[in-house]
Amino acid sequence: MIFHLKKEHCNHCQRNIGLGHPHFECLGCNSILHAKCFKPSDAVVINDDFYCKNCKNSVSKIFNPFKTMTDPETGNTDPYIQKISDILENCKSYTIKNLNTDINQQLAENFSMLFQNIDGNKTNFDTFSVEIDRISEKFSVIGLAETNVGTDESTVYCLEGYNCFYQDKHVNKTKGSGVALYLDDKLNGVVNDRLSWVTKNLETLFVTIQCDEPVHIGVVYRPPSGNASEALEEFHKVLELCPKKNVHLLGDFNINLHDETSGIVNEFENLILSFDITPLISISTHHKPGCQPSCIDNILTNDIENTVLSGTLSTGISHHHAVFHLLRSPLMHKREQEQKHVQYYDYCNKNVDKFLTSLTQELTIKPPLNFSDFSSAFHNELDKACKLERPKCSKRTAKENPWITSGLIASIDRKHELFDSWKNAKKVKCVHRSNPNQVDCSCQPCVNTLRCHEEFRNHHRLLNYLVNCAKRKYHGNKIQECAGDSKKTWQIINELRGKKRRQIKPNFIIANER
Repeated sequence: MIFHLKKEHCNHCQRNIGLGHPHFECLGCNSILHAKCFKPSDAVVINDDFYCKNCKNSVSKIFNPFKTMTDPETGNTDPYIQKISDILENCKSYTIKNLNTDINQQLAENFSMLFQNIDGNKTNFDTFSVEIDRISEKFSVIGLAETNVGTDESTVYCLEGYNCFYQDKHVNKTKGSGVALYLDDKLNGVVNDRLSWVTKNLETLFVTIQCDEPVHIGVVYRPPSGNASEALEEFHKVLELCPKKNVHLLGDFNINLHDETSGIVNEFENLILSFDITPLISISTHHKPGCQPSCIDNILTNDIENTVLSGTLSTGISHHHAVFHLLRSPLMHKREQEQKHVQYYDYCNKNVDKFLTSLTQELTIKPPLNFSDFSSAFHNELDKACKLERPKCSKRTAKENPWITSGLIASIDRKHELFDSWKNAKKVKCVHRSNPNQVDCSCQPCVNTLRCHEEFRNHHRLLNYLVNCAKRKYHGNKIQECAGDSKKTWQIINELRGKKRRQIKPNFIIANER
């Protein structure tokens, strides 16, 4: 009896792959390639695995140079290296909805830091405030880059419950400059001037949080217009001056860790690792239309032992995702437990209109004979129209965020739904591959993509207009209420200008008394 072995065919040259021939297998579709056909076929290596040209675009790159140093089979891996590798492997992308459901408890129990390249306070700060308000738990520290404002304008951009620290812009720039830090107002922070620099290549701002073991938070921005090599030299000097413990750097470094062939990337990796500082973000943080996704925003730390998790957060503020990380810290014991605001009624415009219509109908059909009958009808119709089936708990109160209404929150949610629809539509390939997703292409995938993009863009513009109107209307009404009282009027004007007294806390305690 003669057995005929079924031979594999190379997916590129279509020839047989003989026994002993060097070959590669695509992890996505299991197709086989001759080793000599690897380059001509446009196959790539992503995350130490092989992918053919058809599968490579569906794979997200992960930065984890420590994975090759681990040995999960034997377990003979340094625990420190294993912890770093696990943090990078488990780095995920979240929406605000996912954040509130999946890791809400961890966010409440741990010290938390968030960084966002805001791409201009004047354009995006109000939208950023609304996005942050959608998160059920409060971040301990928020870092911003590309604020495009200096210390003279910083008091205008306030986040309720935070003290803000701004760095001056570069003197020759109106855009693409400026960094800031927002600290929970229950924390006592002091600016570290030795580490806070502004040059054409690098901008830094460091704040030290006073406690038994001080925590040092820095926000870093490397302008892409600067010299990358000079920026690394300046960053080296900053790291030399940094303390050896409890250092956390949030920033947009404009160095793509996914570009393994770049000399600047290798220099950056060697620099931070030489100071025992580790990046916590491994997935893409920036995606501009027409460009490949890149990992240029990151959080660096030398306290990997207390790191709980890290990830990116889709806010829709700019082409940058926000990045965050959670940390076990004694600072959490110093924060007072915030009282949650319990909401039993939703007085959005839709519910109020519904209430007024139903109350009018009820009073027309059954005119009240006395005030008691009117009060009973009023409360019954109010409960039907506005009372929530299940009470909501939130950190947002009318006092802290007076102009952010439930209608604005709903519009923000709708914006993210439209963005997801547009993103999913772009994944469907054009029928005419030579001219994909062009305005004049009439195939169904391209028409659907353009429609989804138009819906998202129009809603985004309308939302920005509504946010501005809500703020103007609220503050205009407040000033109108104080007409004739100059003292109260100037109090409101000063609050709008950000002229509030910062709560300064002592950095020492004597006999458990401040």
